[in-house]
Amino acid sequence: MQSRHLFAPTGAALSRLSRPCVDIPSRRSARRLIRDRDRQQWLHRVERLTVGHEPIPADSPRLILVIGGELLARARDYSFRVSSGRVLVLDGREPFLLQSAGETGAQLLSFVPDPRSLQICVEPTRSLLGRCRLLPMVHDRESAVAGLMSGLEDAMRRTGAGKLEGPNPAQFWLDSILTAQAEYEPLIERCHGRTPERRRDLFVRLARVRTMLATGDGGDADVEQLAGMARLSASHFVRLFHKVFGEPPHSFRLRRRMERAHRLISDTGLSVQEVMDRVGFDNHSCFARAFRRHFGCSASAVRERQQAAAV
Repeated sequence: MQSRHLFAPTGAALSRLSRPCVDIPSRRSARRLIRDRDRQQWLHRVERLTVGHEPIPADSPRLILVIGGELLARARDYSFRVSSGRVLVLDGREPFLLQSAGETGAQLLSFVPDPRSLQICVEPTRSLLGRCRLLPMVHDRESAVAGLMSGLEDAMRRTGAGKLEGPNPAQFWLDSILTAQAEYEPLIERCHGRTPERRRDLFVRLARVRTMLATGDGGDADVEQLAGMARLSASHFVRLFHKVFGEPPHSFRLRRRMERAHRLISDTGLSVQEVMDRVGFDNHSCFARAFRRHFGCSASAVRERQQAAAV
C-alpha cells in the first residue's frame, strides 16, 4: 500500500486534469468499467529502455516518453521523429518500428498497459470492444499527458525503481493519463463526422500530419501530398487543418521552421548557412525576410545578443 501512495500522481500533475475521458460513453458504462477493473488484475509494465539504430517492433498499445536523444517512429507509409520531452502514444492498430534518430541511443520510458484496461464495456451482455481508449499521436511537452509521463519518470528515478509491473501503482497513472486526454476534446469536436469515433479518427490523422510538419519530417511536401497523408482532398485538408489548429498548414510549417532556426541560432555555434540547411531554406534572402518577419530582427542580431549575454 505504501507504493500506491508513493507513485500516485499528485500536485501539479493532477491539477492539469479536467473532465473524464471522452471515450467513455456514459457514467453507467464508466461504473461498469471500474467494477471490471476491480475484478481483474491488469498486467501493466513500465520500464526504462534504450533504443539504438536496430529497429524494434511496436505493435501493441503503449506510451513512450523520450527522456534523452531523439526517437524515430516508422510506419508503413510515413515516419516522424519524437524529440526529448514529448510522448508518443500508439494504440496498436498500426504497427511501428522504433529506433534512435541520432548518433547515440534514445532513452525512453515505456508504459505498456494491459490491453484489457484500454477497452470499454458498453452493454452488460456484450464483450469488451476492440477500440483502444488511448489517443494515438505525439503529445507535446506542454500537454497534460507529457506532464504525467514526466511525473511518473521522476517518481521512478527518485525512488530508484527500474520498472513497475502489475496493476498498481501503474493503474493510477493510466487513469490520470486517460482523463488528461480530455484536453483535446475541443479540437476533436471541430472535426466533422456523424459519430465520436469518426471525429476522433479524423483528428488523429490531422494530428499526425501536424507532427510531421512540426518536426520537419514532412519535408517540402506540397498540399496534395500532405492531404494524402491525412486521406483528404487538398481543399478539404487545408480548410479543416485551419479550423482545428487555428492556422493553415503552410503557415504552421513556416512558423515551426523559424522557431527551430531561432533555437539553433541562439543555442548552437552553427553558421547562418548551416542553420538554413537544417531548417530547409536554400535562399538566404528568403530566410532573412522570414526570420525578420517572425522575430523583428535579423539572425545575426540574435546571435550577437546571445554572445553578449554569455560574456
